[in-house]
Amino acid sequence: MRLKCNVLLVISFFFPLLVMGQAGGFDKMKNKSSQSFDEFKKKQTSKFENYKKNKQLEFAKFLEKKWEEFNLFAGQELPQLPEPVEPPVAEPVDTLPDQEIPALPVIVPLPEEKPVPVPDIPVIPDNVIYNKVNVEFLGHKLTVNYDKSFNIALPQITEDKIAAYWKQMALGSFDELIYQCLLIKNELHLNDWGYYLFVKTLADTIYASEQEHEKIAFTAFILDNSGYKVRMGRDADYKHLLLLLAIQDKVYGKSYFVFSGEKYYLVAGENTSSMYTYNEWKDDNKKNAIRLVFKESLKASNQYQTKTIETQALGGAVEITYNPHLKDFYNQIPACDLAVSFNSECSEEVAHSLKTNFGKRLEGKTKFEQVVTLLNFMHEGFPYMTDDNQFGREKFFFYEESFIYPYSDCEDNSILFAYLVRKLTGLKVVGILYHDHAATAVQLDKETDGAYVLHKGEKYTICDPTYLGARVGQSMPQYLNEPAQIIEIQ
Repeated sequence: MRLKCNVLLVISFFFPLLVMGQAGGFDKMKNKSSQSFDEFKKKQTSKFENYKKNKQLEFAKFLEKKWEEFNLFAGQELPQLPEPVEPPVAEPVDTLPDQEIPALPVIVPLPEEKPVPVPDIPVIPDNVIYNKVNVEFLGHKLTVNYDKSFNIALPQITEDKIAAYWKQMALGSFDELIYQCLLIKNELHLNDWGYYLFVKTLADTIYASEQEHEKIAFTAFILDNSGYKVRMGRDADYKHLLLLLAIQDKVYGKSYFVFSGEKYYLVAGENTSSMYTYNEWKDDNKKNAIRLVFKESLKASNQYQTKTIETQALGGAVEITYNPHLKDFYNQIPACDLAVSFNSECSEEVAHSLKTNFGKRLEGKTKFEQVVTLLNFMHEGFPYMTDDNQFGREKFFFYEESFIYPYSDCEDNSILFAYLVRKLTGLKVVGILYHDHAATAVQLDKETDGAYVLHKGEKYTICDPTYLGARVGQSMPQYLNEPAQIIEIQ
């Protein structure tokens, strides 16, 4: 209950202009912001805002130049793990011989993203007429105010028309809108992709359903001015405007093109083998690529559901609270490497629920005993089904999706088990990826027998949450001599 209240308090306190039903909040912010700046800061801020506006007008002029044709690369298929239809069951053993599993090059997560800071409260002109739009996102009902002049039609996507659209946006009062959007990103703990989805939802709300060109151009403008690498393109027939985003993490199933050594993936518009777009823009290298990893717990609205897991390992049933709003959100994340799921955080609801349910049940146990308990919990509590049978495609879960869906498979179990061990025991964990299977390995606090990998000079003992009944250190026999990739978890 405390968490539910906190989310609502944060939203209502930090950005009252965004919460539905608070009439006059935007006008109050205008007055407050005007009073909070002294004359010197007003002048300096105005100069900086004029500088940004001039840069956007310069870019609009650049867009007028004739666009060139580029061939897009077909998106790579997500690697398939040909899993067994039924989960394998371990044979009881009395002893486990030590055996080192050979390791392939380590999959290291990408460097930390550079955060996009929320700018200072902008100087808000008194002569701007604002529209108010209600946006539903992650179950929250938010109100966003935007310059009425942003209701710009883009019926044709010739270079001059797109440039004219961008110019009119640049001449409008866009700083306040960027401020509101980044404030929402910050308060809801959105990762970069989540911010893109919010801006896309805002565009879908402002424009009519048939105004696809306007939605894409608007999304590109907001993301560009929020500090992200974004690019527009079009097809040869001037029928479809395209949106491409630079994404640092490896993405599967989406066409892309490489600009300045960076992959820009096609995320909106008709899929095509070629496109027309503009040459390199000098300011692009100063901006950030999108990251898919969640480094903070998402804050969805306080509408919860509970999943009961029957388990003897923990002495009885465990009730895990999760947020159903996140199901659609996770489904909109492009297919990406397992390293993204292994290195992400789950929502506050699940994190709090796990800590509450598991904390006392693990008290008094050694670290080794805690790992054994959690491994047995995974073996008992999560019915197995292949992705092909459950979804008709390969799908790697984020942590809490194991509670949202009725079934899980080897990589999903490994992702969740790694999270449980890291958060509830404090021990270090790595992911283990074979050609057709995923597992984990834990750096235990005492010498243990069985299969292991060496990572950075340290021993990590194999723990397989899909190998039913397996002990710590017990690997499926077919993988004892197969080289495995280690997925580093930071």
